[in-house]
Amino acid sequence: MFVYQLYYDYDLIDPYIEETEHRMIQNISPDYILKVNCKEEILDALDSVGINLKFIYSDYDNIAKYIKSKSLGL
Repeated sequence: MFVYQLYYDYDLIDPYIEETEHRMIQNISPDYILKVNCKEEILDALDSVGINLKFIYSDYDNIAKYIKSKSLGL
């Protein structure tokens, strides 16, 4: 999953962004859609080099989720 953060400059006029009730909504049309069949293998490979839930989101809840998943083998 990829994280996409909207950056909007009020000086720019962008037809893909509409502002309603002080909320900005941007329509995103992907160029490519990837279907992953081996999610667990990819997550294990990333974890082996230190990229995991506790690294990306280092708050207490996600650290606890990571430890729980490793100790229970989830």
